[in-house]
Amino acid sequence: MRKLLRACSVLMVASVTSLALTGLAAPWVQTTSLPDTYTDHSMVYASNYLYQAGGSSGADGIGDGMNVFYAQVHTNGTIGNWIAGTPLPEVVFYHAGVTANGFVYVLGGYHFTPENGDVISAVIYYAKINSDGSLGSWLTAKPLPKPLFSLGASVWNNRIYVIGGCDGPELSSNVYSATIQADGSLSDWITQRSLPVTIFTQANAANGFIYALGGAINDGSMIVNTVYSSKINADGTLSGWNQTTQLPQQECLFGAVAANGRLFSIGGYNDVGFNGSFDIAVANGDGSLGAWSIGTSLPQPLARFGFAASESYIFVSGGYNNNANSSAVYSMALPAPPTAPQFVSRSFTNGNFQLQLASTTNTGFGLLASTNLTSWTNIGWGFTGTNGLLSFQDTNAAKFPKRFYRAYWPLP
Repeated sequence: MRKLLRACSVLMVASVTSLALTGLAAPWVQTTSLPDTYTDHSMVYASNYLYQAGGSSGADGIGDGMNVFYAQVHTNGTIGNWIAGTPLPEVVFYHAGVTANGFVYVLGGYHFTPENGDVISAVIYYAKINSDGSLGSWLTAKPLPKPLFSLGASVWNNRIYVIGGCDGPELSSNVYSATIQADGSLSDWITQRSLPVTIFTQANAANGFIYALGGAINDGSMIVNTVYSSKINADGTLSGWNQTTQLPQQECLFGAVAANGRLFSIGGYNDVGFNGSFDIAVANGDGSLGAWSIGTSLPQPLARFGFAASESYIFVSGGYNNNANSSAVYSMALPAPPTAPQFVSRSFTNGNFQLQLASTTNTGFGLLASTNLTSWTNIGWGFTGTNGLLSFQDTNAAKFPKRFYRAYWPLP
């Protein structure tokens, strides 16, 4: 969603306002259930398909932890029948799952074999997504630097980031990253800046920052609502962790997704019990979060479920709901994209260049500048007000004889 403007300056943000996001009023819609009840599995979305891997079933417990299912996502957010995919090489549960560049990844977790029993693992499996939505054979990537379960994982700019987790005796504060190669394999893992606490948590990347949300610290006995963020540098390294707006309540064993410039916290467990909460916060351009607002709760309290997001919907599968495991699958429509931004006014006065952008109210936009329409530089961000207008000003305009500008959403 872009608009170009040719002018005689570069653009910089004059002022920034962080606005609370109105809660999502869209309902959760129940769609095609899983073939069985499942907990402690992973679910990812790619190319109009959902992929669920591993976990523990109601029929055979972790004995079904090799199972992989996939289902096509329809344009209305419902899904087709779940189809059995290529099984994992061994039982996997309490792991993390991500997808990137046409591959599905299963990272760490508990692995089970008859010979070794339950073992916390550093193994990473990946499989190519075929044109018909099926998966190819599972291959083994470079292992994690240490065995971990209940780890957080996310993808940004062709890199996988792994955050926290547990190695058995204790929780971890470590953060690692690996580059995704063209064939789906991974580079060697690099140790990044550690979190300030040892924790198992949820990890999400948005707007060039990575976030660690909620979870449990110390020995896992203290459930928290803290949120940390770190800027992802151009070379993939992290700048350092800072706390930002806390979750509305302490949460662990919950779901968290990033989509369309927002972070979403779903369900989970805390000292009060299981819940179906659904909270939303805008991800600002500086790595901070806006105020969390309350959206439509899940139809039932849930923890230990699968979760994923497409460009238009959030999905939840399975989980534990106080009394029993669930096979239910739900989807919720994300907010509609904002109207295409329009540059409605511009002026050049006393060496200052001023620009005003119009679009949907309370929406964050970023600005890029270029001299050649090829190399673009991020030069500012802000939010439209209640009148739908966003103003930018550059006090150094006289330094640039010519510039092209591009507004984009969501924030970079």
